[in-house]
Amino acid sequence: MRIGLKVRHIKFGVGIVRRLEGAGDGQKVTVQFPGVGLKKLLVRFAGLEPA
Repeated sequence: MRIGLKVRHIKFGVGIVRRLEGAGDGQKVTVQFPGVGLKKLLVRFAGLEPA
């Protein structure tokens, strides 16, 4: 995961990674989704995949 990467989320669609926090199982990512806004997600549960 890196800042600027396009990712796909099953509910929110395609977005762009704007911020990373932490590491390992506790890593959080802030993604900007068009029409939804910024969402802070726990990487291990978010189910994000490259878009």
